[in-house]
Amino acid sequence: MRLAMGFVVSPLAIPLALFVVLGGASLASVRTFAASSFFGLVRQTAALSPIAMIIGYLVTFFIAAPMVTWLLNRGKATRRRMLILGVCLGGAPFLAYFAYVAAWELWRAAGVPTDTPVLGVWGTLGRLARDGPAAAVWLSAGIASGGATAAVLLLVAGEDIDSV
Repeated sequence: MRLAMGFVVSPLAIPLALFVVLGGASLASVRTFAASSFFGLVRQTAALSPIAMIIGYLVTFFIAAPMVTWLLNRGKATRRRMLILGVCLGGAPFLAYFAYVAAWELWRAAGVPTDTPVLGVWGTLGRLARDGPAAAVWLSAGIASGGATAAVLLLVAGEDIDSV
């Protein structure tokens, strides 16, 4: 019962993880995420949290829950494995998306004439350099959200996991 409750409650940690990552991005002056004040950071977090929580619940119920159940049934569930699973599942969608975007940009760059510096490969790859910090923030947000979700699951359902 505690494990089921843990799966329901754990994605509620996502807004806090987003707040921490977005605060770090704002302090690092990442252009896309720079907040002018604390309340701007709170508004930014509040705007992104609903979609992040929907994604978090989908990943939790359709991917994480079956994997955790499988690990529990095999007697392989440990706190370390649960945290690693959370971090990996949190970051995987963003990593896959950004790998696709980078591959697309490289493919597009290969078809562009390289005789002019503005239209050449380096000009196109410049976009990846500009968008790289934002991609790193999104990847960090996914990793932090997955780790926070796994940590809350361990706090709520720790006895069920430790008893294996």
